[in-house]
Amino acid sequence: MVTTTHSGKKIKYLRGHDVTKIPFLIYNDDKITDRKEQTKILAETWDNTFKIQTNNANWANMNKVTNWINNNTSKIAPYKKANMTRLGAGDSLTSPISTNDITYYIKKKKRPQANPK
Repeated sequence: MVTTTHSGKKIKYLRGHDVTKIPFLIYNDDKITDRKEQTKILAETWDNTFKIQTNNANWANMNKVTNWINNNTSKIAPYKKANMTRLGAGDSLTSPISTNDITYYIKKKKRPQANPK
C-alpha cells in the first residue's frame, strides 16, 4: 500500500506488520510475555553473570595474581613514550636484526612473485 502525503512524498508501508506482536522472552523453552516475569528472569540472569564465587578452588591463586598485579603496576604499565635504551640486546623480547637481514628482505619483497598454476 502506498500513501501520498500533502507535500507529495510517497510512503510505502511494509507488509506483514498489521498485527502487533507481544514481545516475549524465551526461558526454558517457554515464551514469557509477562513484563514482571521477564524483569525477574533478566535480573536473575545478570545477578548470576556477575556473582562473585568465593568457594572457587582457585580463589587463593586468583588472589595471589591479583595482589601481584596491584603491587607491581609500575612494572607492567606501558610507557608513555618509546625509548630505544629500554630495548637492550639481552632482553628476551627483542631480537637483533642486522642490516644484511633488512637488505635481504627488501630485495625478496621486490622480486617478482612466481604465478602458481
